[in-house]
Amino acid sequence: YSMVFIQILSGIGWAAWDVGISLIIYKHIRKEDKLEAVSLYNSVGLPLQVLGTTVGAALLKYVYDDNYSVMFVVAGAVRLLCILPLRNKELKN
Repeated sequence: YSMVFIQILSGIGWAAWDVGISLIIYKHIRKEDKLEAVSLYNSVGLPLQVLGTTVGAALLKYVYDDNYSVMFVVAGAVRLLCILPLRNKELKN
């Protein structure tokens, strides 16, 4: 049951990320460029989500032998490595 709790927290985190990105797009992008920015965000983001899910499922089945705990730790480490370069970035008004 601890895995369920962690997944719920993860879902809340990803929802907050998505809302934050949407607010950045709508607040900091010029009116003329908003349609292009939203289209680009969705055109890149959604296929990458599908790719990530597919790769994760293949890794879980063939590499980690259905060991969800190891897969969860590896996925968390990869996510952490992906966001580390973003920690000092600031938006310019």
